[in-house]
Amino acid sequence: MKDETGRPGSALVNKATGLAIKHPVAAHRPLQLVPYSPYYVDETVLWTGTNADGAGYGAIRMINNVDLNLDAFFDDGRRVHGGVLIGVWEWNDGGNQKWKIVANSGEHLDLGGGFQGRYEAIPGEL
Repeated sequence: MKDETGRPGSALVNKATGLAIKHPVAAHRPLQLVPYSPYYVDETVLWTGTNADGAGYGAIRMINNVDLNLDAFFDDGRRVHGGVLIGVWEWNDGGNQKWKIVANSGEHLDLGGGFQGRYEAIPGEL
């Protein structure tokens, strides 16, 4: 599947648990984790990426609504840290909406392609 801009969608799946990141029911809401099946196309677990900036960070967007981006919700002012809620929000060009997908080995991977293998999402710099 592709988003409205023609970018391919991929699921973000935890290989250890088999859980995929599912779109929330609306903007400004946290994500959900659901069991993933590669044999069933579920649009609610598909995401696309934008072109990365010079540092390798880009937006991760819902495949069925590219206006909503993966967002680290601030809970203590303007600081992103481990343990913050992750959800979707309209694009505001904040560091809490810029992500880099890397393999466990640390190798950078293109957000515009498929998210295959084990990866860690790293929030961008503010």
